[in-house]
Amino acid sequence: MNGKTDYQSIPNALLPGLSEYLTAEIGLHFSNRNRNELHQKMTAAMKDFGFEDVGEFIEWLLSSSPTQKQIEILASHLTVGETYFFREKRAFEILEQSVLPGLIDARRRTGKRLRLWSAGCSTGEEPYSIAILLNKLIPDLRDWNITILATDINTAALRKADEGIYSDWSFRDAPPFFKDKYFERVNGNRYLLLSDIRKMVTFSYLNLSQDVYPALQTNTNAMDVIFCRNVLMYFTSEHVKRAAERFYRTLVDGGCLIVSPVETSQIHYASFATVRIQDSTFYKKDTRKTKPERLIAKYVEKEILPYSFPPQKVKRTKSEKTSHAALYSASIKPKQSVLTPLEEAVVLYRKGFYREA
Repeated sequence: MNGKTDYQSIPNALLPGLSEYLTAEIGLHFSNRNRNELHQKMTAAMKDFGFEDVGEFIEWLLSSSPTQKQIEILASHLTVGETYFFREKRAFEILEQSVLPGLIDARRRTGKRLRLWSAGCSTGEEPYSIAILLNKLIPDLRDWNITILATDINTAALRKADEGIYSDWSFRDAPPFFKDKYFERVNGNRYLLLSDIRKMVTFSYLNLSQDVYPALQTNTNAMDVIFCRNVLMYFTSEHVKRAAERFYRTLVDGGCLIVSPVETSQIHYASFATVRIQDSTFYKKDTRKTKPERLIAKYVEKEILPYSFPPQKVKRTKSEKTSHAALYSASIKPKQSVLTPLEEAVVLYRKGFYREA
């Protein structure tokens, strides 16, 4: 090939701005050692935006306000879609042998309800692996209220996941019986997952860097287990810490966060209790370890204050005052007669009125 590459080099002057942009909009961080990879991916992405020169494409990107659809297209080129069923098998062994049995026993007595989230699900092999485990562990599955939420920023990957059709490459670390039991052959060497398993998983777009979670609107609340593996390794340290704090709030007390072995960190997951099983580590929400007041203070300081307007006096109508009066007890009423919106949100949050907050 005479030393030529099949991609255009990004002008050095544009690299710092591009790096900051990708971190802010998608949460992805490309270091110097990933420079060639970034060149290749931006060259491929520019064609979907109608550009022939990568420098002009980046200048447009940095000077305009792309729509969410355009951000989705860009993310589809930049994110890595490498996955397969029961990837990192040890994590699924922990889930099957140590995490789910106790959780299932407890919920069998209190309501037969489970909520799990695969954050960064790519083409769906991970959440479907979770669904198959639950199918295996719960004989009366039809009597349960099971939620398996699977989210990703790559909409093309989500469409493929929703179809549930896979090639032999997705089964390279699966048990021998796996394909025959849970799939039917279609179109030669392609396999369609059984509909009963597919129906257990809900796929949805979510940007872990930009979107709000936990939130009722995105169904990212009150989770028992969160899988977020091989995703945060592409984030900056600050974005990892921020995502970890949001995951903590997303989990119910006693809920588990499972990351990949290369993503374990005492610093990033300091709010969690660290659980080690043999050579594996996962993180557990334990409110006895971290007081809710400390988490609220951290949330207000890091996520609300930077985006808040200066405090202003708020005049409320009589009906507004009446509707909010019932939410406060005498013990938590602030001394001032008028609350700023921020102060009001914090008081509501501490009392457990999350929607109002």
